[in-house]
Amino acid sequence: MGRARPHRWGPPGEAAARVREALDWAVAFDGYLDATEAAGAMAAVALIAARLGAPVEDERAREVLAARPFEAGAGLVEHALRAWDRVTAATGSEWHDLWADVGRLPEVLALHEPYRAALAAARDQAV
Repeated sequence: MGRARPHRWGPPGEAAARVREALDWAVAFDGYLDATEAAGAMAAVALIAARLGAPVEDERAREVLAARPFEAGAGLVEHALRAWDRVTAATGSEWHDLWADVGRLPEVLALHEPYRAALAAARDQAV
């Protein structure tokens, strides 16, 4: 898969497709994952987790969730967990490398942990 194009949430009826597309860039890309694509995937992870009950502190995220409903089904949850693993991997992810380089990776991972936990709980509940 090539480089990602600029991400837009699009019309309300396309929210699930747009969220999946953001995840696809992280999961399917086999080269060094740029921070831009990784950040888009992490935003999608957070939105999916929020649909599952994870806390949403960001005002923009609350606006997107309110204006663009989508179902966080089992397939989307699994895809989000794969994206999480890809973005946070110690190799091949600029997002990981940038946070590690400034010594803030543990803090950033802890801030994102509620999203991963919500996804994992939803996956485990579906099994």
